[in-house]
Amino acid sequence: AAAYAAFVVEDLAGERLGTNRGWQCPLLVHGRDAASLTDVLIERARDHEDRDPAVAAESMQRAMALLPEAMAERHPGAAIVVRSSESIDLGGAAAARLMLPPEMQWTAAWFRWEEDGDSRVALEELEEHWPAAEGRGTGIAASGLMIAVRARDAAAVERWSSRTLAEGTNQDPWTVKLHVAGQIANFPGSHEHARELAHEALADFDAVDPVTYPGRPLGQTATEYEGALIRARNDALVQYGRLLVSFGFEDEVVRALEAATAESPDPGLFEQLGQLQLRRGDAGRAARSFAVVASDLATSPQRADGLARRLGYSGDSPEWRRLQDSVTTALLARTAASARRQSLPPLQVAGLEGGQITLKQIRAGKPAVIVFWNRSCGPCIGNIPEIVRLAGLLEPRGVRVVSIIGKETPDPGIEDWLTQHGVTYPVYYDLGGGAWDAFGVKAIPAEFVLDGDGVLRFAATSLGEIPRQLEALGLLAR
Repeated sequence: AAAYAAFVVEDLAGERLGTNRGWQCPLLVHGRDAASLTDVLIERARDHEDRDPAVAAESMQRAMALLPEAMAERHPGAAIVVRSSESIDLGGAAAARLMLPPEMQWTAAWFRWEEDGDSRVALEELEEHWPAAEGRGTGIAASGLMIAVRARDAAAVERWSSRTLAEGTNQDPWTVKLHVAGQIANFPGSHEHARELAHEALADFDAVDPVTYPGRPLGQTATEYEGALIRARNDALVQYGRLLVSFGFEDEVVRALEAATAESPDPGLFEQLGQLQLRRGDAGRAARSFAVVASDLATSPQRADGLARRLGYSGDSPEWRRLQDSVTTALLARTAASARRQSLPPLQVAGLEGGQITLKQIRAGKPAVIVFWNRSCGPCIGNIPEIVRLAGLLEPRGVRVVSIIGKETPDPGIEDWLTQHGVTYPVYYDLGGGAWDAFGVKAIPAEFVLDGDGVLRFAATSLGEIPRQLEALGLLAR
């Protein structure tokens, strides 16, 4: 038998009274049942994933070494995780045991659909796999909904929408409802259902009691969780802004965007805010928001002129230039004030053809943008065109853009894959996970900004923010 427990001591108001040195207290009892101990180690790895990656990795490796088949049978997707993130030799009998379990075999249909785009066949295959995957939290329902929408199959959209909502009961309900609303909002006959889901999602936020809500993470006080809820609600309003405006939440979306632009220099946020301000007849504020976008390095001159014309300016008018200078000065000062100074240990990564190279050698004394990703991450792949554009802007200004693949083993076909996906910037492997841990990567894609001395200045930033961050620190060559 084996047991793993993590606990904190709280008062009735949900405030933390005590833990083991500020963290949750793990209790691991070793027994003879390897399968049970594997379950324990996986739970321990998940619990430590964000706060102690080294402990999480050690637990995952021990579980893999103990009983590979238990991971495949008891933990959906574990085979994929192990294959992509561990350097343990899985040859011979171990590899045979790591065939995908029944509840995960639907992923083959998903990958085929990504390659051939045959939605009809993909939906048929997902239906065949649904009985084995239902209720296992594997993501099949959300994938089925996406394919059904692309296929314009009304019956399939209704079926997979219901399944996604039902499967999402182990998540915060507002997240699932907003996701489904976003998927079906423009599907014929589904707009009203999407509107109802959006209203329910925002009502769910407001109904949460941070003291008693079962979704509050262990070790997070009620006060901390209440703050996290406010941020999550604002993030949702921004992410689904256009959708929620169409459903009557314009005032709330504007307030959320104002809060977001007070912290982030991302021109996409300012453009979204400016459009709403212009729609509301507030041309003065819209002009300031659009001036931020127009003066951003990533904005083309033609687009900047178009924004000026929407407000009655010409692109080269003195008034428009003064407005850009004014908003830029304030934005750069605020952005520079938010920078950090974090030294990193000497780090090595591997080239695609083998051989180790230090991050210092790669940078060659230049500022750098570091992008962490891997090929199993859909959003990472979706970001490739934007990173290509960013590299095209920054490399002539003396900034290196470096891509590091984490939690993935080397593949002889990687160079063909990169060419196929249009990757033109340098790519390296983080084989031992040292760079991943040193940067504190918690989720991918993740982007970081280093200055010319290799000091970490901005962490877990967004691609849209990076040009302003570099400009604010004076890291762009003229």
